[in-house]
Amino acid sequence: MVKAVSILSKSLPGIKRHPCVAHTLQLSVKEGLKYCKDIHWRIKNLQKFFRLPKQAQRLREAQFDIDNQDVSIIEESQIQTSPLDVLSDTKTRWNSTLIAWKRVLELHNAIRHVSTKLLSEKDRILNKEGEKLESLCLTHDEKIQVKFKIIFKFVFYD
Repeated sequence: MVKAVSILSKSLPGIKRHPCVAHTLQLSVKEGLKYCKDIHWRIKNLQKFFRLPKQAQRLREAQFDIDNQDVSIIEESQIQTSPLDVLSDTKTRWNSTLIAWKRVLELHNAIRHVSTKLLSEKDRILNKEGEKLESLCLTHDEKIQVKFKIIFKFVFYD
């Protein structure tokens, strides 16, 4: 495309190349993610972990457990919350990373709940899954970093 515009502009001086803003933004976000590879890798692996049906179910159950603890006074018939799933980002959609990272932060307590529950199991396989999940969970400092990056992206998103 660039070459075609270059050739045309030689014969027609009024023709200029106007790059796609969305594509340029996507490339900028992709370049920016290189500077936080560790966090991005861990969130990607959290997404993979909870893509498995069994783990996704555990995450939903953890959300119900947490919701029931928070609203133990309210009758169960009045609780109408819908559990959230971990979202995956898409390479071609720059804001999908932002949305996926926000969701991981929203689910942080539920993810920790699943991790703790798996680690307390006596079954060796479940315990191993808990160790894997624990290694993927964000630390307090990483959570702050992700929040900062989300705020920074919102400056450009809004």
